[in-house]
Amino acid sequence: MKERTIVTGRLTIVARDRGGRAVDVRAFANAITDVGTQLLARRFAGEELGRPSFAIAVGTGPVAEDEDKQARSELVAEVDRVSADAVADDKKVTVSATLPPAPETQALVEAGIFITVAGGSENVLYNFVSFPEVNRGANMELTLSWDIDFA
Repeated sequence: MKERTIVTGRLTIVARDRGGRAVDVRAFANAITDVGTQLLARRFAGEELGRPSFAIAVGTGPVAEDEDKQARSELVAEVDRVSADAVADDKKVTVSATLPPAPETQALVEAGIFITVAGGSENVLYNFVSFPEVNRGANMELTLSWDIDFA
């Protein structure tokens, strides 16, 4: 019998108007980066101890279609990064954050979770996703929720 654990992730972006009403919901699969996988391996080996901190970043790209997204270590054109909460539930971790309205419209096409390990010496782009334009404007906030499944 052969058993495997596969780590997958899915980003959901919810755009809300100033009244808190969801006006757009989109979901995208993502790639775990090579440096993200290396960070997991070091944590299992006990080389990275303590509670990490999380941030979600978004950018305006552009991202090449044929790019090896797992080789990423940063966003192409990061425009915002906010602290994120991580909550574990059985075999899943959800990392989420809300971006406030932007002073002017931004056409977002990329996002990622950055993990800072205890001591703060390393800031790792754990996963990355590129997607069709999601506009962020002065009248809406965006909630980004990443479900990371260990199944």
